[in-house]
Amino acid sequence: MKLFACGVIYAVIIQQSLAAEPPLYPYPAPDSITVEDLVPAAMNVLRQPRLAPPMEPGEKVLIVSDRSVDPLTTEAYYVAAWRLGARQVDSIQLQGRPEVTDPTELILELFEKNWWPQWVWDAAAGYDRLIPTAYINIVNGMEAISVPGKGWTPKWSHDTNTAIVVTFATENQRERLAAARDYPSELVYALIKHGYDTMRAGHKYHLTDVNGTDLTWTIDEQVWQRYLESWGTGINNHAPRLHLSDAPDMRGTLVSTHLHSGKIPRMEMAIEGGKVISVKGGGKLGDYLRNAYEQYADVQYPMFPGPGVSWVEYAVWGFDPTPDFGPLPADRNLGWSGKLWSQSIDLKAGVVHLAIGTTAGGFNNKFSRDNGYPNHHKDIVLFHPTLIIDGETVIERGHLTALNDPEIRAIAAKYGDPDELLIQRWRPDDDPRFAQ
Repeated sequence: MKLFACGVIYAVIIQQSLAAEPPLYPYPAPDSITVEDLVPAAMNVLRQPRLAPPMEPGEKVLIVSDRSVDPLTTEAYYVAAWRLGARQVDSIQLQGRPEVTDPTELILELFEKNWWPQWVWDAAAGYDRLIPTAYINIVNGMEAISVPGKGWTPKWSHDTNTAIVVTFATENQRERLAAARDYPSELVYALIKHGYDTMRAGHKYHLTDVNGTDLTWTIDEQVWQRYLESWGTGINNHAPRLHLSDAPDMRGTLVSTHLHSGKIPRMEMAIEGGKVISVKGGGKLGDYLRNAYEQYADVQYPMFPGPGVSWVEYAVWGFDPTPDFGPLPADRNLGWSGKLWSQSIDLKAGVVHLAIGTTAGGFNNKFSRDNGYPNHHKDIVLFHPTLIIDGETVIERGHLTALNDPEIRAIAAKYGDPDELLIQRWRPDDDPRFAQ
């Protein structure tokens, strides 16, 4: 390891197995976009962060990036923190595990593990706020606790009093931050709230897609009340948790070729009683799941209605129409944040994903660690879904129907042409990695 310090902390972990040092942010990056184009959006992220309190003047801030993160966006968060009154802003740059390239290995080795070196966490504990522009799976990769008045909270944050700002890979491209600068936050919030309210009121769900997915399930008030007690009342698109039912009733077939980490061979899952009962195909991931489901079939995890690790944790969809919210380019030499090229796509308007496993949003991480069990959490992504809730079509072949809602369009009209503001600019069929 080489560590350099010159006012701002920079650290790079060198992987000795690499024949050559990976490129620094090897994406086409428009020179016309300047740091001043990005700072307003970065300031908004810090003012209204996901799963953390707003930034306050006088804070000591640490930014952790890797070599896949656009250097200009790291600089934007650096400037944004200063302009919001930080008393100190430092940064660390990780190499980002470029030797891990297979989508299944990415999920097993990085997505489900708290993979940052311990010295990074030791350093971060001395700060008031951690901004990880390098991706870290905070929700499922870190132990969570429920704090009165706050709900779901990373235990590390509670113990160290260090807030973690959740950013996503696509927020770390200069195009994404520049586009977010001009997109009305009122409109984004209205769509997120519309989606959450639809979830909250929904009872009978029916999900299909062009590849053969056909699932039905119900959600009752008991599930919501148990969810709200543990996770809190914050609006998000990962609510509620289906395993909180005494008798989950999802049944049918789930078919997908995509994880957050990339494309896999076609995988077909049979689901009965809210639990995967068989897996066909899926290549390396399918082999892993079949073995894991058999090996841990008799293990009873907390917060789950029965033994096993193949429970459907949630089935949710994206609400966000923000421009340039597309996947990262594919490059096998990228660090971790770049390889997770479909992360944030689950927030994209019209995309559905289902989580299979037993992490319970990090609440079960201590149980897994104490008993020597791996974390189990696999996100299965659908890009051409049709979702019907209580007889109303919420998504039609990947199109979020809320974009046509008169109240949503009226809000959009306050800022410009609704047809322009509410168009789904990124379409999966335009990218061969996401085509049906």
